[in-house]
This record gives sequence, structure tokens and C-alpha cells, in this order.
Amino acid sequence: MPLPPVDSTAKKKRSGGSTALGSRAAIPIKTSLAETKTPDSVKEPENPAEHWWFPGLPHEAGQWVLSGEMELFRTFVDAGGLERAPEKTVRSLFLQGAVQNQEWLLKRLLPKTEPLDANGLGLSALMSATEHDSVDALNFLLRHTNPRAETNTGRSALMNAIFHGNLRCVEILAPLSDPSGFDEDGFTALMMACESEKGRCVELVVPFSKIDAQMPHGETALMMAAQTGFEEAVRILAPISNTALKDQHGYTALIHATRRRKDLALKILAPVSPVNATDNFHSTALHEAASHPMADCLHILRPFADANVQDDRGRTPLMVAIEHFRVEHTQILAPLTNMELTNKKGESAFGVALKTLQASISAESHLTPRGWQCLDLLAPSANDEEIENARKMDPRRENMPRLSARLEALELQAEMPEKIIDAIGPAVNRAPKTRL
Repeated sequence: MPLPPVDSTAKKKRSGGSTALGSRAAIPIKTSLAETKTPDSVKEPENPAEHWWFPGLPHEAGQWVLSGEMELFRTFVDAGGLERAPEKTVRSLFLQGAVQNQEWLLKRLLPKTEPLDANGLGLSALMSATEHDSVDALNFLLRHTNPRAETNTGRSALMNAIFHGNLRCVEILAPLSDPSGFDEDGFTALMMACESEKGRCVELVVPFSKIDAQMPHGETALMMAAQTGFEEAVRILAPISNTALKDQHGYTALIHATRRRKDLALKILAPVSPVNATDNFHSTALHEAASHPMADCLHILRPFADANVQDDRGRTPLMVAIEHFRVEHTQILAPLTNMELTNKKGESAFGVALKTLQASISAESHLTPRGWQCLDLLAPSANDEEIENARKMDPRRENMPRLSARLEALELQAEMPEKIIDAIGPAVNRAPKTRL
């Protein structure tokens, strides 16, 4: 087989004195390739003229493949260089043909190998083509393989293309694959696109997908998009998904978006979701928003949600906000809440505020000033007993201006009868007595 002329100054073979075409020094090697380490699982061939990765091939030919010099390698193949190549080498070269998008090499080797033969990772030529965006190789392989073939982890070629963000491969595979199939982790192709935040992939896969497919723990593609705040996917999926579906914790997509504070996703989901749906603890999205440090989610949910829903402990969202010392949240929720509602301990919102404040004062917490503010905001709804308890905690009336005004009004009301009697008493005594 003719090969390119060799430099006469090349080093000689270790076993003899003549220059060998197959010697490692016959062709200059790029530094990056020369520094490539041999994997522990691959042993150096007994014949040093052979390539360590492609047994049975001259070292130069193997280097051409690894360095992408496929025109030189094609000349080698045309001259019959693969006639005696072992099966393992043919299989490795077939995978390289898919990786480097060499359709001609796949055509040459197809009669000698099985297209779905995989390497040790379960990665077939089809998977390699989708990973490296080898469109020509992919189109060729699809004529000879099953597009729904999977790796040993259950990942399909479509999932592989989505994972690597190769849109051209996704566009080819979406109509041919089973987008509703699950891998070993329970992901569909659509879920993978949502989790990896690849919007164009979502658009390509949606027409062929089962939109409301659920993972073993109940998550849907919409829930994944809501958790990551992937606005583009949420916008596509929300109108066509069942927004009432729940995962194993009872969370809907709306609750997921609220828990993760994904405001943009929440704005899309709130008008089309059951806002008062409860999780396994009977908490709503509004309960979740009430505990967040920021009130953004609360502002989004307020027009749609019922502030009087109680969780499994009887707490309203207002009580949750008070327990977390959320002053702004308390101000928003107080006008929307029925103040006569009590939790399972019989405590009203004002009672919860008193108890939380007392614990904060005892612990000398830095949150105590917020506790005073929450308590003061609820003063108009407190009963006389609660007002008296609050007065004992702040005898100088320094921390609660609203409560102080309420106390002054009560004191004035209590003094009014005595003042009225004192004012009209002398007049009554001076009035002439009428005979009957």
C-alpha cells in the first residue's frame, strides 16, 4: 500500500536498523496529540508500529484519524488499508466517523459492523453523531438504525441532542423519536429541555410530546420550568398543561415557582392556575409567599388568592408572615384577612403576634423591632383582652403608636360616663321639682 514519502532522517525501529513507515517518528505529530496520555485500560500494542488506540493500523494512520486529517486517512482507506483491520478497530473507526461527520467512512465500514454497537459507555455511533452535531452522519445512520435506540442509561438520541443543545439534530430526531419516553432518571426529552433551559428545543419537541407526563415523584415539564424560572418554556407550556397536577409533596407548578421566588414564571402561571390549591400540609402558594423575605410574589398572587385559607395548623398566610417578622407582608395581608380566624391553638393573628414578640424579647433577638411593628399593625383588630396584654408589654407606649391611640380611645371611652355625670349633676339638682 503506497503511503506518503518518509524523511530519510527519521528514527529507526527499536527492533532493527532500517527506517520503518510504521515507526512513531515517521510523521510529525502535533504537540497536543503527542501529549495525549494512554488510558489505563488500553495497553501499548506489542508491535510499536501499530497505533495504541486502533490495533492493526499503522501509527500514522491512527494519528490522522485522531487529529482530524481525514483526507489523508481516506487515501489510506482507498488503498485497502482496512482490509485486515480487526473488528475492535473497525468499531472504533465507525464511532470516529460519526464523531467527525464523515459519511464516506460510515458507508465503507457499515458492512463490517453493527451501527448500534456501543463503546464501554453505551454510546453508539448514533449517540456520538447527536453529541457532536454531525448532521450528515446522523442522516446516514437514521437510514440504517432505530432512531428510538437508547444507551444503557435509557437516554435516547433525541435526549442526547437536547442535552448538548444541538438544534439541527433535535429538529431531525423529534418527529422520529419517542419524546414521551423516560430515561433511567425519569426524564422525558421535554423535561430535559426545560431543566437545561433550552427554549428552541422546547418548541421543537412540544408537538410530539406528552405534555403532562410525570416523573416517578410526580414532577411535570411545567414544574421543572417553573422551578428554574425558565420563562420561555413556562410561556409555551402553561396554556397547554394541566396546571392542577401535583408532585409527591402536593406542589403545583405555581407553588414551585413561589417557593423558588421565580417572579416572571409566577406572573404567567397565576392567572391560569388554581391559586388556592394546597400541598400535603394544606399550605397554598400565598402561605409560601408570606414567608419569603421579599414581597414580590405576594404582590403577584394577591389579586387571585384567598387570604383566609388555613393550613394544617390552622394558620392563615397572615399568621405565617407574622411568625417570620414580615412587616410589609403583614401590612398587605391584614386588610384581606378575617381577623376572627384562629389557629388550632385558638390564637388569633394578634395573639400570634403577641406570642412571637414575647419569644423574640426573651431571646433578645434583633428581630424584636419588627415584632413590635407587626403587632402595632394589627392593633385595630385586637379585642380588649389582647389590648390589655399588649399594654403590659409596653407600659410606656413607646413601641406601638397605633396601639397607643387605641388605648387612649378606650380610656377616653371609659372616662366619658363619669364626665357626663359630673357635667349634668349640678343642673339636675338646680332644676325645679314638678308636682304630680
